Amino acid sequence: MRIVWVILAAVGLLVGVFHSPAFSTFHHEEKFRQLGILEMMKMSVSDLQGIIAALPVFDMQAIIEHSNNISKRNADLSKEEQIPPPIQERFEKLSESAASITESAREGDLDGILNGLNTVLSSCNECHINVRDLGGMHRHQAP
Repeated sequence: MRIVWVILAAVGLLVGVFHSPAFSTFHHEEKFRQLGILEMMKMSVSDLQGIIAALPVFDMQAIIEHSNNISKRNADLSKEEQIPPPIQERFEKLSESAASITESAREGDLDGILNGLNTVLSSCNECHINVRDLGGMHRHQAP
């Protein structure tokens, strides 16, 4: 039953992210567009959907592949010099959380996968609330 609730929460979050009024404001931030961050974030959403689709059938290989993609992509973003340090730290946290999903999937640990997925989704949500919805990346630039 827990897996059903996690899947429902994840789907709700993913739908909410792209249908919120703040997303359209965030989507037009020029710096994110120039750096290709929006495309990378969309790829991560696609990978999250892949993880969610793989959960009910216990396709650990697909979960490993998708979570590893998220981890590597966000590790790269965390090192992007044009991104302010507070946001780099958020990408690093997301990378670490996705890596925990990869490790749990390798071990066949469903609870670990669900906990890691919960952490990833919470990390996305927290950043969206505190960065995107409050003015985006430029809030963290030095004056």
